[in-house]
Amino acid sequence: MEFKNNNKQIGIICLMRLVLYCWCVFFAITLSSFADDTNKIYSNEFELPSLIECVRFSEPLFFCGNQVPLYRQDVRERLEKEVLLALWDRPQVILWIKRASKYFPHMEKIINQADLPDDLKYVAVIESGLRPHVSSHKGAVGYWQFMRPTGKMYGLKINYKIDERRNLFKSTRSACKYLKELNRQFDDWFLSVAAYNMGARGLKNQIKVQETDEFYSLYLSEETQRYVFKIIAAKFIMENPQKFGFIFQKQDYYPVFEFDKININSSRQLPIALVAKAAGVSFRTIKALAITGRNPKETKRAIEYCQRITKKNKAQKTKIMVIGIPNTGKSTIINSIVGKKAAKTGNVPAITRHNQRMATKDIDIYDTPGILWPVLEPKLRADILAASGAIASTAMDYNDTGAFTLNFLINNYPDLLKTRYKFDKISSDRTRIIEEIGKKRGCLKKGGKIDIQRAYEMLINELRQGKLGRISFEKPENIEENL
Repeated sequence: MEFKNNNKQIGIICLMRLVLYCWCVFFAITLSSFADDTNKIYSNEFELPSLIECVRFSEPLFFCGNQVPLYRQDVRERLEKEVLLALWDRPQVILWIKRASKYFPHMEKIINQADLPDDLKYVAVIESGLRPHVSSHKGAVGYWQFMRPTGKMYGLKINYKIDERRNLFKSTRSACKYLKELNRQFDDWFLSVAAYNMGARGLKNQIKVQETDEFYSLYLSEETQRYVFKIIAAKFIMENPQKFGFIFQKQDYYPVFEFDKININSSRQLPIALVAKAAGVSFRTIKALAITGRNPKETKRAIEYCQRITKKNKAQKTKIMVIGIPNTGKSTIINSIVGKKAAKTGNVPAITRHNQRMATKDIDIYDTPGILWPVLEPKLRADILAASGAIASTAMDYNDTGAFTLNFLINNYPDLLKTRYKFDKISSDRTRIIEEIGKKRGCLKKGGKIDIQRAYEMLINELRQGKLGRISFEKPENIEENL
């Protein structure tokens, strides 16, 4: 009996070993097949090329239509260096490619409109990595890294309130103007891009000293020499990302930068947070609303937004009322929305005297007379409204309002006064200043005496017409106390 039991146990053990062996064989075959498939996938799509393969330039390389002289050993070595250094920081290249899908479509359109080579977009890649808020230790800011004087020279507004170097569209247009001017001077895109980095004057001096205008033969600072090669390397990599192992799927790219913009005409500055609170929406939402009342395409966006926030279905009309202080462009916006001159407009308050209803297929829009506080207190509020034109001239004293306006400009915008009226310096005597302004503008009575009231009227009118420049009577930190 004991012998039989032992045989039975041995049989069970052998059977178990056989099953285990078969299972291992099956697993090995499956794993081998999986490995073969995986190797095929990686060899075809995902295998990283060796670094030496990355700098084998098998075809001619061009930048802005000009061939890079790779037959020169020194040029080849310098370009290889920048390609390898860029590929060493693979996360940075991934971000370049992702951001390019977001911003390049807009840049390409502007560059094309300026009749410039498309390759110039890679200048922004090396300048900023396509980041709007990046700044250098020297003070260059934005996508194209404009210094303040150069940015202003090419039409960008740069002050304590706004810095258009961070504006994708305006900074790209200014960069196109600058690069076009540089190419007019040097008639060579390699030299023009080098001048963008080091300045036209410095490059001209080096050309004169070294007696050659061939970029690749010039001995320039290491920063400028590498700068041009970095741009060429960025183009080389970003135009052929798969060649360097950057495999992107459609969902990996950042979507194209899109936005809505609404400009609201107002003679006074209001904090965005206050507007958002009044509208019952987030700061972020209001920040995106900026249209101009003279552009029907943009005012249409405002209507679409109103329809969204009121949650009206298409079968119901949206009722919109336009309210604001006098002479701030309410009727102009309404006319743009309606598509005809349905509301009276003019550069004086009280043009709209009664409620007016205008209708389109989808909306009923109501124009209202300008509204003011029942009592204009404190006095500062009344002075601001009078100076900005929200109060009719018949309801103000020009001498009082003019004195307030002059004092405000002296304290807050002395440079604008000096520029407009060509003062060497601002006198501490207010009477003397208005007399000088009146004299310069011919505000004279019989006998050559200065007509102070006419001088104040002229000052106020020029301020309202924007001839002194962009002026705000209020700042976010003190607006509530003035209201």
